[in-house]
Amino acid sequence: MFEYHKNRINEINSIPNNLSVEENLYYRDYYLKDFKYISPDVINLNKNKIINKDVEKPVISEEVEAKSVLEKYIFEPTFGSKEKATWIIIMLISIFICAVVIIQLFCKWTSTPFVNVIDSVPTPIWAVPFPTVVICPHLHVKKSYAQVSELKGLQEFFASLVCPRMKNENKFIENRLTDDEFIKLREFVIKGAPTCSDVVKACNWPALHDSHWEIEKCCELFEPIFTNYGLCYAFNSLPLNAMTNETLSWHQGFNVNATPGYLQWGLDIGYPKVFPPDLTMKPLRVMASGESNGLGVELFLNNSEHQFACEGNSLGFTILIASPTDHVYTSTVLRLPMDRMTTIEVTPLTYKTDSSLRALSPYKRQCFFQNEKRLQYYEFYTDSNCKHDLWVQEARNKCSCVLFHWPRQFISEPVCTTKKDFNCISSVKGKLVN
Repeated sequence: MFEYHKNRINEINSIPNNLSVEENLYYRDYYLKDFKYISPDVINLNKNKIINKDVEKPVISEEVEAKSVLEKYIFEPTFGSKEKATWIIIMLISIFICAVVIIQLFCKWTSTPFVNVIDSVPTPIWAVPFPTVVICPHLHVKKSYAQVSELKGLQEFFASLVCPRMKNENKFIENRLTDDEFIKLREFVIKGAPTCSDVVKACNWPALHDSHWEIEKCCELFEPIFTNYGLCYAFNSLPLNAMTNETLSWHQGFNVNATPGYLQWGLDIGYPKVFPPDLTMKPLRVMASGESNGLGVELFLNNSEHQFACEGNSLGFTILIASPTDHVYTSTVLRLPMDRMTTIEVTPLTYKTDSSLRALSPYKRQCFFQNEKRLQYYEFYTDSNCKHDLWVQEARNKCSCVLFHWPRQFISEPVCTTKKDFNCISSVKGKLVN
């Protein structure tokens, strides 16, 4: 609402009669059509009434003219056609640019409906599970068990599956293993490899041993596990190495103590919020960072058991480090030499998914929550587990066999042994990677 001074009204009432309509509109410092309300004293002038073609326009036209600066200029009666055309072009270009930006934002939201942000609140170290540490000795067949260079036939093929130096010699057999032959393969791998007590001589886990080193009960913290490096020993592994209960019979083939277990911890829920915390709960965790709060292990290998025909010049250990929920086949691989003290520093990287993303379909968010997808061999749905689970399934479907160290739901599943089988496995892997 505008307030009008009386002297101004009197001045407007005295508008000369000889002015044109355009001059009347811009008389002195007033523009009559800018007024939201025009006083009757102004409209009903003492002399001839000012009749303007803009005043005669419909009310709707007046509302449109006042909406924006661009529209005001477009409908400006004093502007020529060129000026109006210029403003129309500017308005159309602005609308086009806005439309393009909106379309681009919509496409980006469709492809990536969420973004990664850095949480301002750091995750405490006691809320993150300690990684699984897998120790694989570079001693796959002890000399006291078998002389690799003298093996022939089926025994030579068994050694080629675990001996690094023999893997490039392309040892194959013509037919697949029978159930009895597979049992012999499993016994060859287990009995030929050093035991946990042969490798781990002392250990220290502060949550259990305080500051002293344990010598006799270290192997209670390690579980045997089959990997592509042969028989290894894993610290802080989950029950059945985070695999489904359907693989229990396969695990019991190399670990008689393997049993399914119930976890109070979960990827989405974390550890139970109780005080004091249970430091023996799987997966294990530390209460503080630093070398003194981590795992300490003293490893040993008997050099007299080393065989050049199996290991080559390699003597030491392969260390695999992974999250307890992930399989060890794509872990971080480290090589530890003999007669050295090595310190390994691990920095955890955590990702949290907002629960509001559950409203989006998995196709749009391009990921699954734990309770939305179940794998055939692994208990936890992670990226690495999903890829390896798919590889095992594709190999079983297209090659009708699996590698000897892969998880199986049935002991009777065929093991890949022929040249055709290994070529098929390599082909499936190449397709999945590409």
